[in-house]
Amino acid sequence: MRTRGVTLLEMLAALALLSLVIGAASSWLVGMARTERSMREHASERAWLGRAADLLRSDLAGAWLGSIEIDESRRVVRAVVPEPPAPAIDGSLDERGETPATGWIAIEWSYDPIADTLRRSEVPVAIIGSRSGSASARTRDVLVGVTGWSVDRVDADPSHGAATGSEIESYEITITLANETRTFHWSVTP
Repeated sequence: MRTRGVTLLEMLAALALLSLVIGAASSWLVGMARTERSMREHASERAWLGRAADLLRSDLAGAWLGSIEIDESRRVVRAVVPEPPAPAIDGSLDERGETPATGWIAIEWSYDPIADTLRRSEVPVAIIGSRSGSASARTRDVLVGVTGWSVDRVDADPSHGAATGSEIESYEITITLANETRTFHWSVTP
């Protein structure tokens, strides 16, 4: 009795069917990997956008009243903020029990639409009567891939601070990165 084997035609059909299944599975896996990578990149962009906005908000919240300057034509925001305190060698503290600030820094945030970059520069501010020197700016790219940026003065309501005789300056910033837009509001009080 002769046993029947697999013919060449049956073998080719089985290989074709197997290659279709493997092709569909690999296509599905590649699609899933692309989706996962895209989601990871988007989450990373959102995190960087949040960090940049937090740093800008921190700079402006600590700004000296009246020092915030907006140049919309050049897309620049400038402010003067206290220099972060350096640890005192002798351990001396101020009246609040904190290490005293050592001076002031001029901060400049600028948007470069050609490079799609948000930059932050800082330069020590010379105090009248202090020793003059050549202070150089430290500039770094804070966020790359920025597609839009605006900072606007929203409100200058002197009646809001009428009881204390002060004026509250309110601002709004909008940063756009790819498909993500963040808008923040902040106020500077005396």
